[in-house]
Amino acid sequence: MDVPPALRDLVLDLGDVSTEERHDAYAAADVFVHPSLHESFSIVLMEAWLQGTPALVHSGCAVTRGFAEASGAGLHFGSFGEFAAALDTLLASRELRAAMGRRGRAFVRETCRWDEVARRTVAAVSG
Repeated sequence: MDVPPALRDLVLDLGDVSTEERHDAYAAADVFVHPSLHESFSIVLMEAWLQGTPALVHSGCAVTRGFAEASGAGLHFGSFGEFAAALDTLLASRELRAAMGRRGRAFVRETCRWDEVARRTVAAVSG
């Protein structure tokens, strides 16, 4: 992706990175911003949470909003004003970010284990 010239001082395009580099980037971030409106399951959100990074997701995506609400590891926004306010809230408190990051890691470890996913899948198809 080409970063527009006006944003080059604000946006760092890392290009292709290894899994380890990606996880390191998540861990180094203060907040993981995921503005997608269309997700069936968000692996990148789970990866960020496993690294202890809180998330800011679009409220128009029921999947990521639901994960953020269920986990307590993310905030959601529906407008630029809401985005700015949520980002300010997260950036203002290292303690809040750390607590949300811990909740995100716990959520992924609890709900995304193979045995738990298999149990929920069987329950869903069994009726």
